[in-house]
Amino acid sequence: TEDNLAVARLVPLDRLMLETDCPYCEIRPTHASAKLLETQPRDGDGDGWCMPDSKRKERWSGDSMVKSRNEPCAIRQVVQVMARLHGIDEQELAAHAFNNTQKVFFAKAKLAQ
Repeated sequence: TEDNLAVARLVPLDRLMLETDCPYCEIRPTHASAKLLETQPRDGDGDGWCMPDSKRKERWSGDSMVKSRNEPCAIRQVVQVMARLHGIDEQELAAHAFNNTQKVFFAKAKLAQ
């Protein structure tokens, strides 16, 4: 909803962590966040990322996602939405989320960046 987007916009970048709301509930065209997505990349846009096709679970194959299931590969869509809400590029937003994840889950480990 627009209210959810307004709240997401208020999350400070040093507190932001991302997930795809697995297992179900992809970003649908009717969702308020859909307008913030780039066109669905199916053939790749030069950076090596594209969304796989999706099929109903009865027709699923190994080269597709199950329709309506939010797979981990859809995290890029979450990054796109949050980056646009915060007015920064995807790489910067992803770096904030990565660093915050390290702080929360790997505070004692030294990870290479």
